Amino acid sequence: MSNNDIIGFWGETPEKYANLEVENRKTILFPAIIDILKIRQGAKLLDYGGGDGGFLDLVNVKCEKYLYDPSNGMIDFAKANRKTINRFYTEDSKLPLLYFNVISLIHVVTVIKENEELNRIFKKIWQLLLDDGTFIIGMTHPAFKNNFFSTFHTDFSTQKLKFDYLNSHLPYFVHLDTENSKEHISFECYHRPISIVLNMIISCGFMITKVIEVPDKDFKNQDKEFLFPPFLIIECKKQII
Repeated sequence: MSNNDIIGFWGETPEKYANLEVENRKTILFPAIIDILKIRQGAKLLDYGGGDGGFLDLVNVKCEKYLYDPSNGMIDFAKANRKTINRFYTEDSKLPLLYFNVISLIHVVTVIKENEELNRIFKKIWQLLLDDGTFIIGMTHPAFKNNFFSTFHTDFSTQKLKFDYLNSHLPYFVHLDTENSKEHISFECYHRPISIVLNMIISCGFMITKVIEVPDKDFKNQDKEFLFPPFLIIECKKQII
């Protein structure tokens, strides 16, 4: 699935995605990121690749909220349903440079197929962020293969080759659902080892100030012998020489 295919997929399903009852962003990852950021009143906050605007919608601080996403369908949904967002963009070339106090990149790293494109995004965010600003990444934790979590599970079964954790670009599926779900969404992601992501962040001019592995919430069929964190949060600052 190419990046254009991914944009088209989400553009066709914004309402289903935003309203999915078991959607884990709202209950685990978003609250964890908001708690870490401690966004100041009046700050300029950009959610880069923020889809339906769900993260910005949960931020209760009075700040300037900006949403960028290349999917017209997602942006149209956000305009109609997220009334606290101040500005919307579908082209990152139109975002103001050296402007934002905080930039979030949530669930984007794993849906980008090529390292070259992810590298471009990191460099673009460096240009958009104020010199004393904070860049925060939220992503599905890469240090597992097939696993079940409280609100989603991962599936590498389409891979005929042996799973090699250090091999970048391996496609896999994420299924947003629970055992008793009446509906679900499945989409393709791309595996990257943690070292690839961290080294790319550093090479693009950031210093990493915090790494947090976000614990899952309890759920009925969780294997108590193997408790894996579903998400990884990386907080960064710009390196200014």
